[in-house]
Amino acid sequence: MSVVSISTNDPVAYPRTRLPNSPRCWTRASWADDWTLRPDLVPTESTWVAASAGESGTAELLYRYGRVLLPGANAYEDFAPITARGFYVLIEWPTDDGDPMYWLGFAESAITTDHHPARGGLPMSGLQTLPCFDLYRGLQESWVTSTIVDDPAGGVTPRRNESGAVFNRNQIGNRNATKRSIDDSDSAYAFNHPQDGGDFWSTRDIVEHLFAFHLPTPEQTKDDDSIPWQISGLDNLPDWDRPTVATDGRSVASILEDLVRPERMINFRLGITGTPAADDTDPPTIDAVHVVAFTHLESALSVPAFESLPANDDQVEFETELDPLTDTTVDSDDSDVVDQLIVRGPREIAVGTIDYEASAAWEADWTSADETAYADAASGDPGYATLDQDQQRSRNQHVRRSGKLRKVFRSFRLAKQWDGLTVLEDPFFRPIPAEDEMDDPTPYVPFLGNVEVLENLPLYQEIDYAGDVSSIDESDGRTPMQPLFLMEYPSGSTFATIEARQIGNMEFGFSVTEAAELPFNVSPEIDNDFGPRVLLDVSGGPQHAIAGNTFSGTDQDAPQTLYGPYDYKTLKTTVAMRGDRRREVRRPADDEVDGLDVVRRKLITLEDAALQEVHLAADTVVGVAADGTEVVSDGGLIRDPSDQLESIADLLETHYLSPRYRFELQTARRLDGVHVGTLVTTAEGHEEAINAPVVQVTVRSPMTLGDDAPEPPTMTLIAAATPADPLAFLRRDQLEPLQ
Repeated sequence: MSVVSISTNDPVAYPRTRLPNSPRCWTRASWADDWTLRPDLVPTESTWVAASAGESGTAELLYRYGRVLLPGANAYEDFAPITARGFYVLIEWPTDDGDPMYWLGFAESAITTDHHPARGGLPMSGLQTLPCFDLYRGLQESWVTSTIVDDPAGGVTPRRNESGAVFNRNQIGNRNATKRSIDDSDSAYAFNHPQDGGDFWSTRDIVEHLFAFHLPTPEQTKDDDSIPWQISGLDNLPDWDRPTVATDGRSVASILEDLVRPERMINFRLGITGTPAADDTDPPTIDAVHVVAFTHLESALSVPAFESLPANDDQVEFETELDPLTDTTVDSDDSDVVDQLIVRGPREIAVGTIDYEASAAWEADWTSADETAYADAASGDPGYATLDQDQQRSRNQHVRRSGKLRKVFRSFRLAKQWDGLTVLEDPFFRPIPAEDEMDDPTPYVPFLGNVEVLENLPLYQEIDYAGDVSSIDESDGRTPMQPLFLMEYPSGSTFATIEARQIGNMEFGFSVTEAAELPFNVSPEIDNDFGPRVLLDVSGGPQHAIAGNTFSGTDQDAPQTLYGPYDYKTLKTTVAMRGDRRREVRRPADDEVDGLDVVRRKLITLEDAALQEVHLAADTVVGVAADGTEVVSDGGLIRDPSDQLESIADLLETHYLSPRYRFELQTARRLDGVHVGTLVTTAEGHEEAINAPVVQVTVRSPMTLGDDAPEPPTMTLIAAATPADPLAFLRRDQLEPLQ
């Protein structure tokens, strides 16, 4: 990236004399009108600002009314006070070294001071100050109250419906695939109909959409008589994030400020492209009113899985120490500076297959005494023998469904003696590497008090996880897989596998093929209230329907063979568990700060699911074929956020391991080539890199009561670095922590 050097030390290029004050001002009532030169309006200040803070650029004009001799005039003229407001204002400030600087906006109501009534044949006189705001105010007062939707009939022109829609509503992409336009205006993506699905909107897509369809111009068109809005620097905006943004009743500016802000290392400004007129008396031609997006980055930032942000392509260094007309100051802010930065991702998630018998991971969440009490049920109650059989069965069922007996044959907890291995003795969680590469890694066993079983697997139904997953592509994944709860059932002379939730389901033929058995259903559930547990809730039959043929209850219980051969001891589950480790990056490494008495650390924990580590244990059952055979995966680390965390640490390192800088330049010159968004890299006399974007430029030429003309102008530049917010930077709102 090339850096422009501005050196005012050269007295030939920058003479040691101040330029005369010669700004000019034009006005017009509407955009379609011609510009009128206004020598009676004296510009005293213009300010350009970064718009992400919700601020507009401002200007100030002075106007004398009464009998006034204008600069360069030969005779006095009478001028009435200004009562109009809202007219457009264009100010031109000459520069020392290039093209003029232009400020464009509109005037608010005049503020009158030093008023004198008419007397002695002289008209009333006084001084008025006209506060002006740039055209960003128009975006602040342009409201989104409609939605641009793809034509359901397949036409190329989208339609406009009432009320603003939500970009990526419910964390689901709702963008169409082809850019559209209305009335030959700029093209952009439109909303898709829910029935058609859709792609995710990115920040870049949303900003382009706003400027194509929601600008403050008549009928949202861009004819010759409307303001020539343009969006510039779209390539500086992320096209990989997936923000969820509501729009109805919000201003275009507020949506921009939500998406494009310094914490994300991006910002924007308002500017105009003007062509100076050949004749000094003519106004410049306004070619475009730009909203310009820029980054805060001295060099490009690449975050794996999130693409990248480009470097700021407008960088400048200053050499001014020998210039008597220019002063610079650099202030540092080290309030956030620490000795070590630690960036952590979410707690690890692992998926694997564990069972009741082979891996001994699941154990009965009831005691043998509970099981005996369940079998006896109400048979020992007074008066039990006097009840008829139906009443006895009802009383037994009530006892078995009450209190702690409800757990029997239903609740299975993760055993505290679990060794962290799966059914086939593979590590469930990512294993600990051995110091010697020839040795096997050590299985990791988390503290079960920090472990929870998730409602869904972090796998997708649309993706095939069978076999080798080392190069799997999950980009088409949309629908999470459910945990698998498997039990054995007879298939000819052998046993096959069936999902527990399919037992008794007519869709799988059970009412026909197992006609001799009593039908019932099994509903698996997850429960983490008292540690990791799974539940098998039987409906349409007693809970002991899955207790196998060895269960012996009361004489009133139906023969166990009528429920089939299902036995909870054959339970095998493919579940996801959130463990207690996190991927992390430490800058610098621990051994580089060991010598410090007290290590000041900054800990940043990112719970964004896009940074989620997911370990799929080897030989995990990921499905069951129609014939009951198990579909297994070779397993592996299918999502590794290490590279992303390293890149995010790169982003944050400059803000937490070194000071941030604020650069201010005050000069009696007016410098071309420096504007809001320019990245100040270095300044003569300051050894450290500044790398701060210009956030404000002010040209001031004050004039006080009694002055015949304003004072010579001065220019002030302020550049300031902003702390980065990694969550704001990622802005993938559709990715919530897995449940």
